[in-house]
Amino acid sequence: MILKRSINLIIAHDDESPLVKKLKIIAPITAVISLSIFVLLFLLTLLYNNSNINQFNMLKSEVSETEQKISISKNTEGIYTLSSVVLNTLSQILNSKKNYSVLLDEILEIEGTGIEISGAKTSSKGGVELTVNASSSASLITLVDKLMTKEQNKKVSDIKASGIIRNKKGQYLLNISFIADKSVLQ
Repeated sequence: MILKRSINLIIAHDDESPLVKKLKIIAPITAVISLSIFVLLFLLTLLYNNSNINQFNMLKSEVSETEQKISISKNTEGIYTLSSVVLNTLSQILNSKKNYSVLLDEILEIEGTGIEISGAKTSSKGGVELTVNASSSASLITLVDKLMTKEQNKKVSDIKASGIIRNKKGQYLLNISFIADKSVLQ
């Protein structure tokens, strides 16, 4: 009998190398950890977005409330602004107003003469316009005499009277214009 013997020179082949064995162990663990991290980050992102949406909605409601309050107070604010502008303008007018009493005392000296000045205007060039009420013709003559004296003293020049009207009470209403010396208008 012959026995056959065979010699196998090929090294027995393991189906898996050590690297593959390690990868088979590490890969599922890494996959589970990665999936867990992804799910956790996804959930955190959802929570963050929801909180931001809530904050956005709160801010949006605050903005709409504030816009409503502004629209309600807009009209009154406009009135306040207009009033302020008008008051500032009136203040400027009052501050720039001439003191006519010095002018009238210097030029006319009309105390106790029956003459009443109901209006006065001046210009920057020295022009003066007066609206005068005279109680009688004698008062009117006195006013004319005083103006003529002032013209001779060079306090006034270019005297003109216009619109002389006598009313039922016997009073005379007239407009007088003249040019006053600049020293008198200051």
